[in-house]
Amino acid sequence: MIVRVAREPFLKAHRAEMVDFMEDYVRTLKYLLDPAHHAEAVALLAQVTKQKPALFDSWAFTNKDYYRDPKGQADLGALQANIDLQHQLGFLRASLEVTKYADNGLTEEAVRRLAAEAGH
Repeated sequence: MIVRVAREPFLKAHRAEMVDFMEDYVRTLKYLLDPAHHAEAVALLAQVTKQKPALFDSWAFTNKDYYRDPKGQADLGALQANIDLQHQLGFLRASLEVTKYADNGLTEEAVRRLAAEAGH
């Protein structure tokens, strides 16, 4: 699971920019996951990784790839389960309560903006 992390003072000081960033992220994610753009998405991936497109064509940005929430939301339940398991296995000295530190609010605001832009 990939998560984005920033300190609270930074987020407070740059909230508008972070919402803009998340809006761009969700817009890009929607584009990359759209089957109509699969060939271009694979070509971009091949260019960035310097690999042949055939390596990615059958799975990248499809339901065979890892899951990406189309609204860019972090799955806090899954993240909590991962942290709890790492603690149980001894990789972490203590667990922590994810919801105390996580906030999907920036992404939710970005998704609302995109919906308004699309007229929904």
